[in-house]
Amino acid sequence: NQAFLFKDNVVALQFHLETTEESLLSLYENAKDEIVAAPFIQILEEATALRLANGDLLADANGLMKELIG
Repeated sequence: NQAFLFKDNVVALQFHLETTEESLLSLYENAKDEIVAAPFIQILEEATALRLANGDLLADANGLMKELIG
């Protein structure tokens, strides 16, 4: 993950704090022909296992987004 802060009011993020379970599943559904097991690509099963092993990472990310823009 990478993030950049410029002065006090510009933030650039190279990850998606706004992702929800619904948007993630939609992404996998709409790009299923492009998402293949390869280095640096998570297939749906890997992403699901990671989420199950680490709690609700999407809710955590959404909370961080709300703090950032709040």
